Amino acid sequence: MNFSAKFLLLFLLLVYFSLVFIFPFLIEKKALDSFIAYLLPFIGGLSYYTVMKYQAELRLAKDTASENLTKDNRKSILFLRSFNVDSLKCIRPITFKGLVPWDSKNINTKITLEEAISDNINQKIGPFIALGNPTDKIPTLGAYKDYIDDDWKKLVKKYCNKSSLILVLEGQGDGLAWELEYIRKNISHKKILFLSHPKPFVSNSDIFVAFATLLKKCGYVVPHISTYTGNIYYVDEMWRLQILGEDINRINEYVSVIEEYHKGIKNG
Repeated sequence: MNFSAKFLLLFLLLVYFSLVFIFPFLIEKKALDSFIAYLLPFIGGLSYYTVMKYQAELRLAKDTASENLTKDNRKSILFLRSFNVDSLKCIRPITFKGLVPWDSKNINTKITLEEAISDNINQKIGPFIALGNPTDKIPTLGAYKDYIDDDWKKLVKKYCNKSSLILVLEGQGDGLAWELEYIRKNISHKKILFLSHPKPFVSNSDIFVAFATLLKKCGYVVPHISTYTGNIYYVDEMWRLQILGEDINRINEYVSVIEEYHKGIKNG
């Protein structure tokens, strides 16, 4: 947190302390009530601004993917997705840390699947990296991201080859189509896992149906699937999708399936 955010937070704490412990002894109750009534909107607005500013500073200070890889000796876990799916979110699970008003993630009451799995993947498997959407005003939460406008394909190729595992989230778009074709032609099928959103993120199967169509166009074999949400697929030697985990709705279980698969290919 830089000086300005620290100063605002300290100021707010002093105001709260004064309202509770000092003003009641210096001002008559009626006058105090009026004073508080006028002051509360100001305090609320300033509190919101302070938390937002703090969160923005944390995002700006977060390492990029390339910076993180110079500090972490483990092989990376590459996350590929269409930027369109960044709008698919679910309510953030409530934790004790999430109740702290200046927690870096608290202001966002909804999260993407990327953000939901990022901490566990970083801690248990390897540095979780991705490309950032060039239209983002500040880096988003979740994976460590590199932001690049030109020659992004070269960076994808680099990370596809260096990463120990590639997680591809369901979606559609020209960029994702290019990535799928590149993987199909140049990367071992053992390094690929396809992900579908758990139920809290999506209400129907439309997104996977469209993704399955895209996969088929790019040379993958997609079998008939009865359940579309919360699935994790590996790819066999015929580039046919096989279910690794099905209808998973808990994030810890979701990441555990990925972790166990990663251990298998790492040890194999």
